Amino acid sequence: MNNKELQAKVAEKVGVTQKVAGDMLEAMVKVITEEVTGEGSSAFFDLGVLEVKTKDQRTMYNPNTGQKMLIPPKNVVAFKQYTTVKNLIN
Repeated sequence: MNNKELQAKVAEKVGVTQKVAGDMLEAMVKVITEEVTGEGSSAFFDLGVLEVKTKDQRTMYNPNTGQKMLIPPKNVVAFKQYTTVKNLIN
């Protein structure tokens, strides 16, 4: 589902225009982004949790040059789904 299709479905469910639905989705994304960057996690109703995890530094081997390089630690966003959603999918 792309952004336009999501806007159309939200507009249909809520009973508003697609423009208003698009603005609502934009605001929701901004709020979620602020929460994840600020606190490190954000819960989604009954779906799951977006959380920031830190990947440790690691050593990488370049097969072309044969050189070993150190990859520094970095933060990544991960989605952890609730068991109810996992059970519905399976």
